[in-house]
Amino acid sequence: MAEEHKHEPAGSGMKHWPAFLLGLIVVVVFVFAIFSYQLQSTEMAVVTTLGKITNIEKEPGLHFKWPYPIQSIDRFDNRLQCFEGNIGKLEETITADGKNLIIGMYVVYKVSDPEKLFRSLKTMASAEDKLGNLTRSIKDAAVGKHNFDEFIN
Repeated sequence: MAEEHKHEPAGSGMKHWPAFLLGLIVVVVFVFAIFSYQLQSTEMAVVTTLGKITNIEKEPGLHFKWPYPIQSIDRFDNRLQCFEGNIGKLEETITADGKNLIIGMYVVYKVSDPEKLFRSLKTMASAEDKLGNLTRSIKDAAVGKHNFDEFIN
């Protein structure tokens, strides 16, 4: 029996170049995404390398980094934030004469030093927990110094 050999025309290996090019583009995009991050104009970032702070980035735009196990990026919003409390917006507070008042409070704050915040509290959630406890204590102390009739005209 004679074997038949099929010969492909010259240049037929080039018929798969669009798929190869698309695959190459996808790989480049993934590698770019792994080795970069973008900051908006409303953000600051704390860059940690192997758990230690190595950079505080305050400028918006594209920045480069090592992948996650080596470097991590913690972002903080640099706009004014309104915090109304994490337990409830309205709370009962007792006056000096033993009457109950229902008081709502809010605090407007801004993160000015992301490094200090990151070193002491790590996340915005823990910072707002601490802020909530602090404002609750101050409110209770201030209201507790006055009688009920001083709040009502």
